[in-house]
Amino acid sequence: MMISAASRPPLIISTEPSHVDLHRLKDLYAACNISGHRLRREGAAEPVDPRKLRIAVANSFVVVSVFCRPIDSSSSGAFIQRMLPLTHWNGELVGFGRASSDSSLTASIHDVM
Repeated sequence: MMISAASRPPLIISTEPSHVDLHRLKDLYAACNISGHRLRREGAAEPVDPRKLRIAVANSFVVVSVFCRPIDSSSSGAFIQRMLPLTHWNGELVGFGRASSDSSLTASIHDVM
């Protein structure tokens, strides 16, 4: 079944590292059950250390964040949604990825969710 463009939730994609809120990113890691450790134990992922997360984002060659605002079915919510543009400030972080690079030959993709 195709979803019409009018009913799709709006998305924005940002490559600006300053748009990444580390608290939201930590919550996204938890929601995706992703650990910051390469070799993790079975079960639920351990919470990501915000200090290490800040360093990882700061040292990334490229950062991609995806923000979404769910469709509000109430009439007042739909009106407000049409009036206010979606930004990284009012959107929900629903996707993230980053890559490191030597800036000449190779790159490594990390933390895609």
